[in-house]
Amino acid sequence: MNKIGQVVGVGRAPDGEFHRYIWQGGRLTDLGENTEESDINEHGLVVGTHSFDSPGAEIHAAPWTPFGH
Repeated sequence: MNKIGQVVGVGRAPDGEFHRYIWQGGRLTDLGENTEESDINEHGLVVGTHSFDSPGAEIHAAPWTPFGH
């Protein structure tokens, strides 16, 4: 949790994939699938990892801001 009350985490969605979520002010926002570890800073910047659905795909760092990727 950051000082403005935002919390980020990862959970399994109904589709079976792992999704990154951000919770703020009682609202849960899905930030996308194929994500794993995540953290948030005091400015609302979320960082984590993202893997792409393709053979031999690598895992990459993936930033997210309140304005999108």
